[in-house]
Amino acid sequence: MISIRLYKRFKKGRFLSYYIRYGSGKRVSLRTKDKKIANEIYDNVSNSLKYSHNQIVIDQKNEACRYEKFFDPRLHSNGYIQLYRPAYNRASNGVYVFEHIIIAEKVLGKPLPDGAVVHHVDGDRKNNSPNNLVICQDQGYHLLLHQRQRAYDAFGHADWPRCKYCHEHDSPTNLTISTSYAYHKTCHRDYRRKQRAR
Repeated sequence: MISIRLYKRFKKGRFLSYYIRYGSGKRVSLRTKDKKIANEIYDNVSNSLKYSHNQIVIDQKNEACRYEKFFDPRLHSNGYIQLYRPAYNRASNGVYVFEHIIIAEKVLGKPLPDGAVVHHVDGDRKNNSPNNLVICQDQGYHLLLHQRQRAYDAFGHADWPRCKYCHEHDSPTNLTISTSYAYHKTCHRDYRRKQRAR
């Protein structure tokens, strides 16, 4: 079993904050000087963790580990909301997890499969309502959903492909469709003419 203990952090003899140390020297900063808050977080982390093969894994059935009341959510530079979850198995930089991943795994009842991507139906990365999230099997399917959404928004037809050369969506009857892309014959002819003129 991995040991987990609460410590005080000092700098030049001045008390800064509490932190948790677990495993082989891994640390989680609690960013608080309040001993009562630090002890409550420590108790929640201790009670809501299972230890398996020397890796910390969140106990899906025990939701006692709640950090929102101590640390506000933050907005990542890519527009997604992150929550402070140092004990979560998907925490980036050891402490933060994207909110849509937490919600998707909670609804699914288990961790997301390897390679799975969470898609926002309305395109709003801050709207993490379960009704607005779709779990995609991989990034390729995720990009396909975005492509179909762009076609639907532009022309009202999700199935209309996009011309490789002019990048406009059009009816399949007006396009030549190959195995990997579609194009207008006029666009293809103009492209070839420009290539020969060089």
